Amino acid sequence: MEGAKIYAQNAIRNKTEALNYLQLSSRLDAVIGRLDQQSKMSQVNKSMAGIVRTLTQALKTTPLDKMVTVRWKSVNKRAVLGNPCSN
Repeated sequence: MEGAKIYAQNAIRNKTEALNYLQLSSRLDAVIGRLDQQSKMSQVNKSMAGIVRTLTQALKTTPLDKMVTVRWKSVNKRAVLGNPCSN
């Protein structure tokens, strides 16, 4: 009878431990997801900073109306060639 009681206590302890590990696993997955998202946002921020720097330099050296004209010529050329969606 004592052996059955010890076995039952161990089974309950093991089940509780397994549930605790599942909960820990879920929390770790959530943290990993947030870290992954933060890493991607950091990369996007770096890319955007580079784009802003490049555009700032371009605006300093080239008049805006000339840039718009070149862009429209590019869009119109693609439209004539049958590929209006590509940039």
